[in-house]
Amino acid sequence: MYETTYNTWNRKIIKSNAKLALRGRYGPCFAASLIAVLLSGSVLAYIAMQLNLRVQLEMTYWIDRLSSYSSDYGLYFDYGAGDVWGDYYLRALFQQLEALWTVAMVLMVFTVAVSIFVGGPLRVGEARFYVHHRFGDTHVSTVLSGFRQRYLSTVGARFTTNLFIGLWSLLFVIPGIVAAYRYYYVDFLLADNPGLTGSRAREISKEMTKGEKGSLFLLDLSFLGWGILAAFVNAFTLGILGLALLKPYMMAARADVYVYARDRAIAQGWLRPEELALVPPQPPVQ
Repeated sequence: MYETTYNTWNRKIIKSNAKLALRGRYGPCFAASLIAVLLSGSVLAYIAMQLNLRVQLEMTYWIDRLSSYSSDYGLYFDYGAGDVWGDYYLRALFQQLEALWTVAMVLMVFTVAVSIFVGGPLRVGEARFYVHHRFGDTHVSTVLSGFRQRYLSTVGARFTTNLFIGLWSLLFVIPGIVAAYRYYYVDFLLADNPGLTGSRAREISKEMTKGEKGSLFLLDLSFLGWGILAAFVNAFTLGILGLALLKPYMMAARADVYVYARDRAIAQGWLRPEELALVPPQPPVQ
């Protein structure tokens, strides 16, 4: 049996419930998280990072060549001024950097697009999978449900939420972190009811996390040791396997605390089950 209380939640109990949820059912959870990691753009982000590193190395190489030539011959290059070797090095530098930056920019735009139009629905689908999994439903295909249920609404709600978090982050790191935890439950709320508008999902999440942002931060921080181990595994698996191994535990814990917070809000009377599509709508009284 899951442990819970309607006054507050305890991090140890939440993590214990997460372990209980995974017991004997870790396989489907790993498969669902692996699908989410593979399709959400993580691999593309890793490739982009490696490509940007190559750009920097290429830039350093050609600048070193130019500096060495300048030092040996005491020349200051003026592209097109008649210095054949200087022109060659400058032309090679510009061509190399132009090609690499073009590829890097195209990949970056593609990665952002994948994050918005694929990663967003996947995160909502993954949240839905773990909430359903908590109650015994382990259909891995649930992780893809964000593409089948109100897709454009989901994309818009998540994009605007991330935009708000990003704008707060521009002020300083801490306001961005606070905003991220203010909207901690948005994915789960959209998982329950994809028809929620982004503004309403953020409003509900803001109320649900009131006074508990620090506790949610400490919950995530308690996975730091596992995160370090996952990062070590990621170093050998293109940033994929370690994250997929860790996410079931983290997501099961987040789903458990969401279910608690959701049920508490309903018990307090300010959130109706119908708004989260937890009960079928009742026909109007004739």
